[in-house]
Amino acid sequence: MLGFRNALRIFSLIAAFMAAACAAPEAYVFKSGEFNRDSKTFGKEPDNLSSVTICYNKMGTRSEIISKMAVEECGKYGKKAIFFEQTLNLCPLFTPIAAVYDCKGDEPKEQKVSKPFYEYPNFGTRAPERIKP
Repeated sequence: MLGFRNALRIFSLIAAFMAAACAAPEAYVFKSGEFNRDSKTFGKEPDNLSSVTICYNKMGTRSEIISKMAVEECGKYGKKAIFFEQTLNLCPLFTPIAAVYDCKGDEPKEQKVSKPFYEYPNFGTRAPERIKP
């Protein structure tokens, strides 16, 4: 049979493990496919970033920390972080909330291509032959 001291030690260890398990995990930047070794971008920093996702647990993380993390991550590419959405379907169970930020900034402008001259104008839902000039 266990003595009083041994029982007290076991109880203390169980209490310490339970207290450690209740601590909320820290927020982190979620990178899809981060551990996929077959990916071409495995272990490399991206050249450009259009959005950033922060996974966190609301019990242990303040919103200021999440915003600061998003600003720092988008700031690496000279962009501003703008809140887009909050979702529950991206992050794992212990950090279930995902805050998604769009990274907006100096992006390359699209080249405008003119339409050819032979293209018909858009008359809407009415047929062109029924429109009287």
